Amino acid sequence: MHWNTSLLSASNPFLALRRDFERKVGLEGDSGLAGLTVVEAPEYFSVQLDVPGMRESDINVSLHDDHLIIEGERKAQKLSEGKEIYNDRVFRSFRRVLRLQEPVDRNAIEAELSNGVLTLKLRRVPEVQPQKIAIRTVQPEVAQSQPGA
Repeated sequence: MHWNTSLLSASNPFLALRRDFERKVGLEGDSGLAGLTVVEAPEYFSVQLDVPGMRESDINVSLHDDHLIIEGERKAQKLSEGKEIYNDRVFRSFRRVLRLQEPVDRNAIEAELSNGVLTLKLRRVPEVQPQKIAIRTVQPEVAQSQPGA
């Protein structure tokens, strides 16, 4: 699920439609800064988030019930010298919330930040397979016939 957010300004008539769609598929939050891709694999889900210029200390990832919450803030850097004459870079906070459609192993979530991309790997909980129960055959006790009985 990835959308080009530069085409979705407040004046775009499809913005409300897009937000409604995101809510229905379990995405919430502001996507203006952190573009998102979700990949489904047989054993895990992978979430990739663009966070250019951010360090791990600028980002917080948490899991509450069935919601994966990723939030952070890209802060402006102070100039050491010179005078800024133009700047169209985005410096603000973001929050992305993904509603998980199935359980994941909370103890096996991996997070890695590399080259401005945060990658989360959420392992699926193995499905509980039906367990076959072995049946043991028991021979009924044969009544011993007593002579003269």
